[in-house]
Amino acid sequence: MKVDHIAVDLARMLGSLVGDDRDRWDAGLRAYRQVRSLSGEEEALAIVLDRTGTLLGAANWLRWVYHDGRFFEDREGVARRLAVLVERMERWNTASAPCAGSEHFFRVFARGGVQDHP
Repeated sequence: MKVDHIAVDLARMLGSLVGDDRDRWDAGLRAYRQVRSLSGEEEALAIVLDRTGTLLGAANWLRWVYHDGRFFEDREGVARRLAVLVERMERWNTASAPCAGSEHFFRVFARGGVQDHP
């Protein structure tokens, strides 16, 4: 069994539960830190992974519907899911989105500081 990096799990969980609510992301990270310490790089990576997951999720839905021509019985459900993803992406330029760590992550990543974890 392959074990994910903790940032992957945090990105999935917090992205699903709280979306782009910065205060709730901070609360989630604080709660996690009570169980296990998190480095700044791990927190920043979780934010970047959440954003890339959101972007790729929207791209997949568009590809499935418009490129691949897949049929979905619940077209309204597909539209709602795509709307949620688009709304999240539209908010990324606001102060409430959990993006402060992104710049830190890219600086650390460029220096080769983020390591893979087993």
